[in-house]
Amino acid sequence: MRKHVGRLGWLLAASVALMLARIALNPGLLKTVPAEVNRVSIETFKDWEKSGRTLTLIDVRDRLFYLDGHIPGAKNLPRRGLQSGEVAGKISSLADKEQLVVLYCSSRECTDSSWLAEELSRLGYRQVWVLDGGWEDWLAGGGGGEVAK
Repeated sequence: MRKHVGRLGWLLAASVALMLARIALNPGLLKTVPAEVNRVSIETFKDWEKSGRTLTLIDVRDRLFYLDGHIPGAKNLPRRGLQSGEVAGKISSLADKEQLVVLYCSSRECTDSSWLAEELSRLGYRQVWVLDGGWEDWLAGGGGGEVAK
């Protein structure tokens, strides 16, 4: 019995060491979710659009999902593979720091838009919002989609 417990301990230690090595080589594997981000409801977002409020809408889902359908006017900045240090270079061509930025991903469970909201706040973006419920709730609420050409 003791022999099996010893092997199990070594196996567990090796697994943990392998996982830590992967994280050290690719820190993006760890997604941190901010405790609090600004959230906007689908209804309020639609009101912002109707009122002509200037904003930049960013879909953080993978490119294939974006191409399959997205909220009209959204630009794509996929979270997958995006490292903290790369955000400034990618976002600067999409929005300036004083602009209202609304981010969304696939659903309420998705944390990608919250992660990017935190990154943008760190970079000095002042008006960053996450669309509550993302693409899933947008469609459920009767919002239309646009297919990329």
